[in-house]
Amino acid sequence: MKSDFFNRPLWQQYTIGFVTIITMIIISYLFFIEDIANQAKQQFKQHQIQSEKIKQLQTQIDRYQTQMNRSFVLLSEKDLAHAITQNQLTLHAFRYYRTDNKTMWDIELHGQFANFLNLLSTFNHNSYYLDLSDFRILRQNNHLIISFTLSFDKETT
Repeated sequence: MKSDFFNRPLWQQYTIGFVTIITMIIISYLFFIEDIANQAKQQFKQHQIQSEKIKQLQTQIDRYQTQMNRSFVLLSEKDLAHAITQNQLTLHAFRYYRTDNKTMWDIELHGQFANFLNLLSTFNHNSYYLDLSDFRILRQNNHLIISFTLSFDKETT
């Protein structure tokens, strides 16, 4: 079979070549546009995922801030005694004194350190205000002696 392409007039040969090249450019352009559209869709999905994560983190931050802005509750002797017995500690010494602008409680507890940490976490979860100072831990044979001072401002007592 002979090709009749070269037997055609020159203007038809140029037109067919030009149309073929333009068709290839258009097809390549369409693939390029489709690739760009797919990348844009992927970036949009990633942006949505990131904005969802940001919203979740923002709500967590807001919850944390509202939780931290709760008003603190002042600790009473009854609450302290209940928490000490609940956390299996023994109150060995308690001294109460006042200065001009502060009320101080010197407390000495006997027990395990994990129980003391549970005591502090109980107060923290119940939004008690604790101002600890003079914190000391001494080790005895089978228990610890934990002594500290709780300070309260005069306006809060």
